[in-house]
Amino acid sequence: RFFRVIFAPAKIPGAIPLVFGPLRLRPLRRLPIAYGWLSGPIEREAEDSYVLPVLTRRAIRRDLRKLLKSIHPSQTLAAAAALTAFRKPALIAWSKKDRFFPIEHGRRLARLLPDARFELVEGARTFSPEDRPDRLAELIGAFVRERVAP
Repeated sequence: RFFRVIFAPAKIPGAIPLVFGPLRLRPLRRLPIAYGWLSGPIEREAEDSYVLPVLTRRAIRRDLRKLLKSIHPSQTLAAAAALTAFRKPALIAWSKKDRFFPIEHGRRLARLLPDARFELVEGARTFSPEDRPDRLAELIGAFVRERVAP
C-alpha cells in the first residue's frame, strides 16, 4: 500500500511538488510516510540531498514523474524472472529492521540468484547505508575479499 502513495502523484500533473512540499519542514521528514520508518536520524546534509532537489529543480520533478509513470509490475516481474540467469557472485545485504521490505523478500531474492549470499544488516531499517554504513562496508569488504582473494 505504501508504494501506491509514491506512484499516485505521477498521475496528476503538478502533484509532485504538492506532495513533497511539506518535506521542506524537517520535523515532517521523520513521519512514517516520509523517512521516519526508513532510517534512524540522518545527517542534515544527506537528508537535504534526498528531499530538496525534487522541490527546487523542475528537471528532477519532470524526470521523477516520468520514471514513476513508466514503472509497471510486468517489468519488475520480468526482471525478477531474469535473475536466475545472472551467474556472477552477489551479496544481498538486507536491513533487519526494514518495515517496507520483509526479510523473506531478501531471502527469496538470494534464492533466485545462483551464486548469492544473504546477510542481515543488524540495527538497520530500509536505508542501511545511512543507519549502519560501518556494518554494510564490513559485509561488502568481506564479500569482495573472499571473491577476489588469490
